[in-house]
Amino acid sequence: MEVKISIRPSKKGDTSITNTFRGITAEQNGEVVGVAGVMHGHELQAFSSIGFDASTHKRLIVSAIRQYRDILNSYDVPVYAKANEKIAGSEQFLRHVGFVDIGDRIYKWIPQQQV
Repeated sequence: MEVKISIRPSKKGDTSITNTFRGITAEQNGEVVGVAGVMHGHELQAFSSIGFDASTHKRLIVSAIRQYRDILNSYDVPVYAKANEKIAGSEQFLRHVGFVDIGDRIYKWIPQQQV
């Protein structure tokens, strides 16, 4: 039996982040199983957390990445992310989304108009 996971815009309470943010949330049976977005602060910071096997939901991941890029492109300043050394594949994921490695596991999303 296939496990149904859906993607929707994030809302307060989907994550423990206390800053304002804009993001998308993956939901399964009413429970949050993933979230990705941009946290607002002195500098914009990208974040993501996936609590399910992405390899078994490839179409969903493609759709989620497309929506994530739309969010990233809505900002006219760079967005930064740090690859988590404890999570295998975090650097690969950031590169796949379109972030550029600027050193020390720090990645930068450059708005489309600045590329």
